[in-house]
Amino acid sequence: ELKKLTAQKGDLLHILGNTQKIYNEISQKNTAINNRLMMIQEMHSNLTGYSEGVKAVLNASEKGYLKGIIGIIGEMLTVPAGLEVAVDVAVGKGLENILVDDFDKAQKAINYLKEHRMGRVTFLPIDSLKIRKVPQNLLEEIPLQGILGLGSKLVKYDKRIEKPVEYLLGHTLIVEDIEKAIEAFRNTKYPLRIVSLAGELINVSGAMTGGIRKSAHSSPLQR
Repeated sequence: ELKKLTAQKGDLLHILGNTQKIYNEISQKNTAINNRLMMIQEMHSNLTGYSEGVKAVLNASEKGYLKGIIGIIGEMLTVPAGLEVAVDVAVGKGLENILVDDFDKAQKAINYLKEHRMGRVTFLPIDSLKIRKVPQNLLEEIPLQGILGLGSKLVKYDKRIEKPVEYLLGHTLIVEDIEKAIEAFRNTKYPLRIVSLAGELINVSGAMTGGIRKSAHSSPLQR
């Protein structure tokens, strides 16, 4: 019986050792995730990655100097995993466009920037933004696999900002890869910008942009 108990004790110590190892691994991963989360929260709080003008407008709005400032459109989009690069490339600096209630609020914000010499910002007045939607039957005319859809239909957002989203992504077709992008361009006469998941871009004219970024790039959208 002593031999049996000794063997059981050895088994338990072995299990305990493995459990401790797993616990340590989980603890390390948890610490890394918490550190990353704290860094992202700090970047968000400090508006890291945004221009001087955007920071100035949002700070002025927070202090009550400017009214009718809704927010940065890039912060109001929910982009499905895997589409971040495509959306980032398609919209570019448009991700930091600021939504405002109307022309009057945009004008006052622009005057504020000019008065304080704080840079330039693009404002999207929700009440008067004009858009032209792509015909619903367009995608049916491009019978190709690998087409994910129009950018405005792939991201999620509050109904209130539908017009600004259509303005930025309503004429952008997202596809799987550059080969599909070229096929799609050749198979439609409608003026669309076509972008692949890896970030290759074909403009309306047919001009193509692609390659690899030499330096690390992390837009607010890709955090």
